[in-house]
Amino acid sequence: TVRKNSSPKNSSYTLDGNVVSLVDGESISTTTPSSSSLETAKYYGNELRIDLNEDGTSDSAFLLAYTTSGTGFFYYLVVALNKKDTYTGTNGILLGDRIEPLSTEFKNGEIVVTYFDRLPTEPMVKKPSHKMSRHFKVMNDTFVEILE
Repeated sequence: TVRKNSSPKNSSYTLDGNVVSLVDGESISTTTPSSSSLETAKYYGNELRIDLNEDGTSDSAFLLAYTTSGTGFFYYLVVALNKKDTYTGTNGILLGDRIEPLSTEFKNGEIVVTYFDRLPTEPMVKKPSHKMSRHFKVMNDTFVEILE
């Protein structure tokens, strides 16, 4: 039987061209078939449940934490669109490496993510302390960043 994606935690998302399929909010895979390097994607949270594509159903936007065998700990914002009680994941948009997420809100028809990051001149070992807010929207079933 085909398993229905009845939850955003059981959907597939595209992160930088790679499809990540979550099962119960987690995906663990090797980078290549002959590799022992693992890639892990996990439901992080900061979830919004709201109608994002104006079809009358409640969709989901949340953060995914993505790691590889390197030192990075990347955060992506993803959206799962609810279509007849089946969630379809969209592309993920990278927020940053080793950031400190604060909030995900819905304001004026946009998803607003606020987090602490480092300035481009600061080393990765420094604790993130620069507060940032970025705006996103679903347009024609595509997840995009609204650049101000």
